[in-house]
Amino acid sequence: MTQTSTLALAALLTIAPFGQEQDTAGKALAPEDRAWIEHAVDGWERVCRDILRVAPAPLPWMIFFDEAHVWHANAGPGFDALQPTDGAWRVSLAPASGALPLVGWAHGDGIRLPTGDTVPPAIVAFTSSVEADGTAFLVLSLPAIWRRDHSAKGARLDALTLAVFAHEMSHTRQAEAYGGRITAIAEEHGLGDDFDDDVVQDRFGTRPGFAAAYAEEVELFFRAAAEDDRELCRQLAEEAVRLMGERRAAHLAGEAAFYAELEDLFLLMEGAANWAGYRVLLNEGLPPEDAQDVMRGSRTSWTQEEGLAIFLTVDRLLPDWRACVFGAQVVELQELLAEATAR
Repeated sequence: MTQTSTLALAALLTIAPFGQEQDTAGKALAPEDRAWIEHAVDGWERVCRDILRVAPAPLPWMIFFDEAHVWHANAGPGFDALQPTDGAWRVSLAPASGALPLVGWAHGDGIRLPTGDTVPPAIVAFTSSVEADGTAFLVLSLPAIWRRDHSAKGARLDALTLAVFAHEMSHTRQAEAYGGRITAIAEEHGLGDDFDDDVVQDRFGTRPGFAAAYAEEVELFFRAAAEDDRELCRQLAEEAVRLMGERRAAHLAGEAAFYAELEDLFLLMEGAANWAGYRVLLNEGLPPEDAQDVMRGSRTSWTQEEGLAIFLTVDRLLPDWRACVFGAQVVELQELLAEATAR
């Protein structure tokens, strides 16, 4: 990836310390982290404009951290309660989309979040929302932590962190529509707060036949996405959809039928977000096979893997899917698949 030189970055940054000397503030956010944040934001803007082709939107509340410091951009309600009484700094970054002010401080081995939770300075990447008004925020550990703790190394890891940023930024665009529907289902069926996008895997994954059925349909979606012949791609996708329906009829029926809707919602969110990350990897110069392998990761999250397979396939068959999936309304996955596989 192209990195702005340290000298050029210094000319782009204005640092105004609060309670600290200027050179201390300058060292708190390393030059490579400044460059990474700018590059990540610029990459996301390009994805929105050139690939997703969705209307621009203000950047969300973003929380970045390394082993010692946390940095907030575009902070929303409740930010004042998170700030220390002294020892905070202001740093202004300059991505292509415009000035990006950050406020940061030493986190003391615990990053406090707008939800009241605290996360450790380890690999973290997720999107959540402020309960008071539904404001979406993104939390992401900076590359130094990924280099310390992740099995991938070098340029591939650097590209992965950018893809993860795009993945989570995608969720901030989806949060209002899809998050609201997921919350409504959880409340209706008493799921509580202790579940995530792997809820179907966690609940049904050990049932006889479930994992094998899932693996078969995922493999078909990946084969469809890789097929050069469009008609063959459509036929393979149609078969994968049929197998999905059979799996759900066998396991997600009756009182468990609401899990099928939850699965669809998470496949939409995780699949579209993984596809956005995949496109960032292509922009970073990875070959399609390597980009796909990076986004499949450890292959332990079924929803993320099948979601990627689905949207790689949908993109082959229905290129205008992007604006509707990243729009303000919930899209029905089965309708999207039916349209993609229609003759």
